[in-house]
Amino acid sequence: MNCVLFDETPVLEALLPLTFTRPVAQMRLGIVTIAEKWQHFLQAAVGYATTSYLSGKYKCEWEGDNLLVNGAVCPDAPLVAAIRELPLGHSLTEPDGTPIALRINGVLPDY
Repeated sequence: MNCVLFDETPVLEALLPLTFTRPVAQMRLGIVTIAEKWQHFLQAAVGYATTSYLSGKYKCEWEGDNLLVNGAVCPDAPLVAAIRELPLGHSLTEPDGTPIALRINGVLPDY
């Protein structure tokens, strides 16, 4: 399973000017970035689905089975367990509709 951390436009804009130069998941929380936290919990490398001008530096590789995770969400053991159990074509969202994770087969159409 391939993990891609995506940026939500409202979060990306709320964190300007910091997000002019990096995806949200590259922001530091303490000594590590959000992306490094996901790498630790998933035991896998991550890619980034971000704005077009950042996509040259922050790459995203698409495979057959892709797990898209909101780059502004910090992982913990129960959340990672729930995300790992997502079947293809299903998503996990907050009660207010904020996307947390989505598991798809192939490439996300906007990227």
